[in-house]
Amino acid sequence: MAPSPSGHGPGRRLAAALGCLMVLVAVLPAAACGVTPAAPSASPPATGVATSADGAEPSVDATAAGDQPDPQVSARARVAPAPAVTIAAEGTFSWAFLDRTTGTRYQSDNANVTSYTESMVKAWLAADSLTRAANGGWEPDDDLLVPMIRDSDDDAAETVYWNNGGNASIERMISTCQLQDTEIYDGWWSKTLMSARDALSLGQCIADGTAAGAGTGWLLDEMRQVRGEGRFGIVDALNPDAAAALAMKNGWTLHYDDGEWRVNCLAIDADWVLAVMTRYPGDLGLSYGSQLCAEVTRQILGPDAD
Repeated sequence: MAPSPSGHGPGRRLAAALGCLMVLVAVLPAAACGVTPAAPSASPPATGVATSADGAEPSVDATAAGDQPDPQVSARARVAPAPAVTIAAEGTFSWAFLDRTTGTRYQSDNANVTSYTESMVKAWLAADSLTRAANGGWEPDDDLLVPMIRDSDDDAAETVYWNNGGNASIERMISTCQLQDTEIYDGWWSKTLMSARDALSLGQCIADGTAAGAGTGWLLDEMRQVRGEGRFGIVDALNPDAAAALAMKNGWTLHYDDGEWRVNCLAIDADWVLAVMTRYPGDLGLSYGSQLCAEVTRQILGPDAD
């Protein structure tokens, strides 16, 4: 019998403890709450800066260079020097960004470090279900897929996961989306270990139709209609028009065994894809991770986020 899913966990009842996220930007000594940081230069600096340490989950090898091209990886994963993202944060965070207009990827130095996906992986579970339905000649189960994406329903995700074959679904994700660091956690979808650069590859895989095939348009539309507690993070950094058009799937859980949040943000725009993964002390609340995702977005997009 599979362990109970931990897509969100009881952390949703934890009151948000964060009053404001203190952000250090290259041209300012400090930015207090409500102050938008300076935009990065149009041409990214030679190196990226992220004040996040190695936060890999136990037993995961995280030795690959973060922002150097890997000759063994396909051209779709080629990376360039990262924009400067400088945030004084509790815990750790990593990020990866794709410019869809040029195909260029940027990422933090620790973008290969893995953590639990939490509910972010539901985007794949939906894509896999849509593809299997198309190949098998049956109708997708909207009664499961819609609440799983829009409301991040864990019970629906558990059913979809096992309908997709459990571990076999995650194996398909790794091979279909050419993931480099992702590892299966036996029988537990939300504890799939994934890096920020792999989360970006997952987003790209969904955006370009590789993951869901003919169901891509439907899935992206559902991801634009994420609502309630799961609508946070990257979307908060955008203007209303851009926010309304953004497809997203976040993941968030407070783990009581180590007292730490895992909060992950994945977003797909017409011009870009962004993944941010965070891990930090539980007393800071969900809002802390949400603000981290938003601040990374502001520093990468600059004026484009307004």
